Formats: sequence, C-alpha cells, structure tokens
Amino acid sequence: MSYPSEAFVSFQITASNTSTSEVNNPYYYRRTYYPYYNNDVTVTQYKEGVFLIELYDQNDKLIWQGSKSFKERDSKNIEQLLLQNAAEITDVFKSKS
Repeated sequence: MSYPSEAFVSFQITASNTSTSEVNNPYYYRRTYYPYYNNDVTVTQYKEGVFLIELYDQNDKLIWQGSKSFKERDSKNIEQLLLQNAAEITDVFKSKS
C-alpha cells in the first residue's frame, strides 16, 4: 500500500482495569476461646496499559517504534496522561534522529 505523504504515524493504546490490595496493621488477639484477627485492607483500582506509537514510510515499512507503559488511578486525567506519554515517546524519536 502506498500513501500520499512521506510518512504516517500509527498509535495503539492497550489498557485494562487492574487492582492491588494491601493488608495494613494486622494483629491477632485472643478473646475468650476464639482467636480474632483484625486487618485493615486497602484496595486500589487503576487502569494499566501500554501506549505504542509507530512511524511508517510511504511504502508501509516500519521506520520507528516507541512505547511507554502507564498506570492511571483517576480516569479524569487519562487524556492528559496520554498526551504527556505521547510527548515523552516522540522526544526519544527526536533525540535519535
């Protein structure tokens, strides 16, 4: 396939919902005949993924590829995060060319 410009950019974002859990301040004490465990559990949910940018020449040959993995807890900031990641990925391309 041939394209009218000298190069074109392709990008792909692969993300999934993930969570981590952490047990804080575990302690054990015995009350009467039954042991009692008290744990404070914290669960953090976030999106985790990879942002991939590829640069192809007009003959559809891959010229350059860059990627960055990310974790985002607040979905309101995902657009800003992806723009920042895109800038960081393309800065690597600029420094190598």
